[in-house]
Amino acid sequence: MTATQNQNKLYLSQNQLAIQVKNFSSDNPMALRDFKKLIKADVYPSIKAQLNYVETLPANEKDLYSKGSAYVNITITGITHQYSIPVSSNKHGEYISIVGAKKINIRDFGLEPPVEMLGLIKVSEWISIDFRMVCKLTFNVNESIAQNK
Repeated sequence: MTATQNQNKLYLSQNQLAIQVKNFSSDNPMALRDFKKLIKADVYPSIKAQLNYVETLPANEKDLYSKGSAYVNITITGITHQYSIPVSSNKHGEYISIVGAKKINIRDFGLEPPVEMLGLIKVSEWISIDFRMVCKLTFNVNESIAQNK
């Protein structure tokens, strides 16, 4: 995918992802079944993520490594919340790699993790988001003209 940089913000050409719940797996089939029931997989077959933009902290011209935040909308069971996910980025010529991770709580979406068999089977209330993207960096035409002056 390509990324357009405008000041310290990166906007991606493809910023939406639908994660199909039917493709989830677990070592515990009963917990997976309960999780799918919890998020109403038959009505909401996917969890959606939309990356609004990535904001990096200003770095020196010599720095190839930077930190910042990705602003992401996550939709589960039709309820959307925006999260700020800490990221680090690394430039490799005209490419930039972005790595981030965050845990979010299903209670943010009005969901209560079920407990089965007197507490022997529990669905975790935490969802871990880990991602790595590699993008080709393109510049806004106006910004390129300003940089060349």
